[in-house]
Amino acid sequence: MLEKHNIQFTRGDGLNDPRDLDICKCDLSIIDALSIRFNIPQSIIAPKLQAQAKWIKSIGVCSLGQTGDNPKLWEDYASTKNWMGKKRENGICIGLDQNLLIDCLIKQKHLISAFVVNYVKDVEKTIPWELSFGSQKEIWEFLYRVYATKDIKWQDENEVRIVYADALTEVYKRIIIDKSCFKYVIFGKSISKKQKFELEELISTYPNIQKIYR
Repeated sequence: MLEKHNIQFTRGDGLNDPRDLDICKCDLSIIDALSIRFNIPQSIIAPKLQAQAKWIKSIGVCSLGQTGDNPKLWEDYASTKNWMGKKRENGICIGLDQNLLIDCLIKQKHLISAFVVNYVKDVEKTIPWELSFGSQKEIWEFLYRVYATKDIKWQDENEVRIVYADALTEVYKRIIIDKSCFKYVIFGKSISKKQKFELEELISTYPNIQKIYR
């Protein structure tokens, strides 16, 4: 990320939470009611729902923490276990200026939105499907809840995410951004001298980035 000064969007079916961008979030009872009322066979309904589910899974997400000192993120994503099974905080945290980042992506004509994730007790069937074919405001509410609702077990991550609204054909999409979007790099407590030297050399190519040591 620092070498290429880019960010990565991950398609919904590549996220580590299988219920993240998934149609299981949607309450489809309205579909069942309409199929009975108008005698529409499942052979017609099922392919349309499958196409919608596939589209939801094709959306890209860039998952970010709201702060650089989140212990859950350091433990899960910036630490490795040593031979004794103890975790060593040997990764880094890269801080971005969200306003500059969004401006940069918009200038490049990328269709993106930013959301603070909302955590709920059980994500399944929490979003009324009828919102998806309502007014413009209701459709926006539907998309917001699909993109920004996660199970409460993830709440310690305190996530903010940038959503790439066009369907991704590959699992990952990496976009080069301006180096001014990079705000700071936090070095993990157990980072090696070699890593530290290489990172400091790389960071020196950035105009206004701050080095922080845990």
